[in-house]
Formats: sequence, C-alpha cells, structure tokens
Amino acid sequence: MHFLIFIINADFSLSSEPTAYNYTGYSAKYMNQSIDSKIPMVQQSESDSSALLYVSHRKSGEYHSSYDFTVKDTTIQKEGISTNLENSLSYCINSAVLDSGLQISMSFVNVFTKAEGAIGVCVTNDGHIRVSDSIISTQSKNSNAIHASGLGGITGRYSTIITSGENSPAMSAQKGSSIFCNNCALHTSKKGSPLFQIFGDSMYISHSYGLAENSHAIIADGHMDIQIDNTTLNCSLTGNGDDISDASGILLKNTSFNIDEDKIEYTSFYLKKSLLEINSETAPMILVDNAYISFTFENSKVKSKIFLKVKNASEKTVVFFRNCDIEGDIIADEKANLDISLSNTKFVGAINPDGKAGHITFFLNKNSNVTLTGNSNCDSFYSEDRTNSNVIKKSFSLAGLEEDSSSNLLISKIMLLLCVYLLI
Repeated sequence: MHFLIFIINADFSLSSEPTAYNYTGYSAKYMNQSIDSKIPMVQQSESDSSALLYVSHRKSGEYHSSYDFTVKDTTIQKEGISTNLENSLSYCINSAVLDSGLQISMSFVNVFTKAEGAIGVCVTNDGHIRVSDSIISTQSKNSNAIHASGLGGITGRYSTIITSGENSPAMSAQKGSSIFCNNCALHTSKKGSPLFQIFGDSMYISHSYGLAENSHAIIADGHMDIQIDNTTLNCSLTGNGDDISDASGILLKNTSFNIDEDKIEYTSFYLKKSLLEINSETAPMILVDNAYISFTFENSKVKSKIFLKVKNASEKTVVFFRNCDIEGDIIADEKANLDISLSNTKFVGAINPDGKAGHITFFLNKNSNVTLTGNSNCDSFYSEDRTNSNVIKKSFSLAGLEEDSSSNLLISKIMLLLCVYLLI
C-alpha cells in the first residue's frame, strides 16, 4: 500500500557534520513510502514547504541501503515561495523534493516549480538522489533545478533539466557535495544561471548536451576533480550577455574561503571527445581566476574568439592537448605562468598578444601545427619540427620562437658568401 501522511507544524531535527537544521513549524507533506503512478500528482503551494519531504533519522556515516525510496511515474508541482533563500540552498527548504540523508531513486517523474526560491530536487545530510528518464523544470528566479548540499550527491541520467529564471543553475552542489550527469539535456536562459555550478569535491559529465544563454556553462569554485566526456557545452551570450560579471563559458576560480595558504592543490580538468563553443567576441571560453588548474584536452574541439584567459593565478597553469582542434586566443595577466603542450593538435589563435603574461612556455610536437591570428609573445616556443614548418605565422610576429641552430649557421654562411661575391 502507498500512502501520504500530511504533517502540520512537524518537528524534524536533521543534522550532519557541516550543517544542522530543525524543521519545526514548517507545513509539509511527508512521504514515508515509495510512490508510483497510483499517486499521479503531488502538489504544494505553501511557502517554505516541500512537496515531498524524505527525512532520515540515521546519523551521518551510518549504513544506507541501495535505495530507501523510489519515486516513479509521478508529477510533482511546487508553487509556494521561499522566504529565506539561504535556508533554501543550505537546507533544501521549499523544494519540490527534499531528501535529507536517504538514498532515493526517481524515474519517469515530472518536477515543476513556479515560485521564487523553489528548488526542483534537493538533497542534503549525506543523502543521494538519482534522477533518471525525467523532466526537472523551474520557472522563477533563485530556483535551482537539482541541488546538493551538506555532503549530498546528485545523479542525473537520461533526463531533461531546464531553468528559466535568473540565478537558477540547472545542476548545483555546495561544498563537500558532488555532481554526476549522464546522457542529459540541459538548458538555462537567464543571467546567473549556469548549467553546472559546483563548490564541491567532484563533477563528472558524460554524453550530455548543454546550452547556457547569457550565463556560464560551468562555474567551479575551489579544489576539485572535473571530468567531461562526449559532451557538448554551448554558451550563447545575446543582448546584454557580454555584460555579465566575469563573462566566460567556463569559470574556474578559488575564492578566499576556499584557499588553504599552507597547501596548494590543483583542480584537475579533463575534457575528452567533447565540444566547447561560445559565440562572444570578448568573453573567453575558459576563464581561470585565482585558481590552480591542470588541463588535459583529448580528442576534443573548442570554437571561440578567446580560448583561455588566466588572471590572478600565482601558480603555474598547465595545459596539455592531444588530438584536438582549438580555435581562440590565449591571454593572461602579469601573474600568469603557463606551460602549454600540443600533441597531434591544431591550434589557431594568438598567444599572449598583448605581451602581459608573466611567463609562457609553448611546445608542439612535429605532428601539431599552429596558425597565428595575431602577434604572439612567448618566453619559449619550441617545435619538435626544427624547421618550424608547422608554425604558420602569416604576417604576425612570434617572440620566443626557437630556431634550429644548424639552419641559422647555414643561412649565415650563405649570406657571407653572397657578401664576398658582391665585393668581388
């Protein structure tokens, strides 16, 4: 038997190592068993209340069964507003589905929210929600579609995830939480609404497509592991899109509260068999701001005017390309220290065109080639093909290009003989 229990002014005390919250005074529908198509619709229109509230009484770290509850073939609609956005994000208050500490599987579910601060699916207190074959949509500002906090984890599989309000990421995770996205279609359309926003420990995206309009595709803050495989991420900055703060396709940063002065940790960014694209003339595809990043691009393509911008980074930014096709300039400020290597890769763009970067080392193997689109400045530019035939400068200069000494000696001898001949 499946049934709903309605609890008014309930008192649920939830706690975990990073957070604690008491739900006293919140009117909510509490689901104590799994539901399916026998309950085709669950609605909630009250403020600061969740349509489905799953509460675990386990302590953090205690054993979890594979899945405590399942939600299947059901529509969940949430219309009440949040009067406290901090509670909404940190404790999942005012969500269509709130999971605190359980393992929940959702499939063939439609989740819609229509009010400010109304998260679609939210997990906290070491819980995990897997959403598959579903549609998650939020239609107002400050309404994340799928969100994790308090060491929670979220997995999206074969699902459509849409937000249409400002400051409403499609998938987001606070510190200590993780994002997994597989075979999903994601779309955000307003300022401050990235496809993915993470302050957590890890993010894995595979076989997915995302379109971010007037916002970032990814905002990642802090030290973490990011892997993107067989995925297309497209940023379309239209109207006032270029005016967004730190406009970029992917923003990788480290804010002051995430920095450990005694320990330097790199974020690992791995892109495989994927496409990154941005239509802006001024916003880079990737912006590194005060972060320590190690990039690996493999069998991937980037289409942009500016590919990479690095600023406020005191540690070296390492970039390695293998079997890639990269379009876009590389620019940096005076603090930047970049080490860039190309293997079987085509690069079209300018490298440090304004000459501001602190130090840039550029290496390409003999099966790679570089086509300059502007004057470029490197401290060291080395081609494994010592003839430099794979460096197409056109009419542009390239400071730091290392010439083959034997070739230089031959040219000197020819010039000397020519001078002697002319004197005779």
